[in-house]
Amino acid sequence: TTISCLLESSPITKWLQSLDLSLANRAKGATGFGVQHMSVNVANYLELLHSSLHYAMTKETDPVSLGQILKTCGNVISCTPYTKLDPDLIESLLIPQIERGFFVSEDSNIRMGSLICFSSAFNISPGMDQISKNVLDDSISPNILQYLLDNVKSFDNTHQIEILIIFCRIAKGYSKTLGDHWDSLHPILSFFLDQEEKKLKICSIKVLEEWIKAS
Repeated sequence: TTISCLLESSPITKWLQSLDLSLANRAKGATGFGVQHMSVNVANYLELLHSSLHYAMTKETDPVSLGQILKTCGNVISCTPYTKLDPDLIESLLIPQIERGFFVSEDSNIRMGSLICFSSAFNISPGMDQISKNVLDDSISPNILQYLLDNVKSFDNTHQIEILIIFCRIAKGYSKTLGDHWDSLHPILSFFLDQEEKKLKICSIKVLEEWIKAS
């Protein structure tokens, strides 16, 4: 919870994004003091944090604790400058969720925590090859996009809004992938546009807007 609160701070996220965490700069700052040395410490900390969360999500069994771990993973993903580190790091926080089927869990804490985490991953701009190949590819099972398309209508409003946000982010960063599922997506958006809940309507419109802009 403490880590989540710290990482949700916008100034911290902007500061992390501004640091030069390249291997060359980290080599220069391996010893001594100053900004370069700080970059080394931050990079090492982020890598250790990914490793620790990976271990925690593969070992934790309590639904409430696991839900919080997954939300923390989402916060870590949101603030980590993967283009300046090893891009494969993100896989350590996503692949275990696919392997353990967290986003298809019957427990709402685990399911929502996983959806929030994937939503953060899909929000990384520009889109990442690691996500295209190892998360969204149709050969991946369980496939999060297909699962959400098949089941979004059966969830409560809170889950539905989060799922529509995910569709919106996929539309922005992975428009071709979403376009390939247009036959499934179209009736879903039409369904939510007919609902009385304004947030569902707004989110549905945003999915279309992002997809049109990115196409």
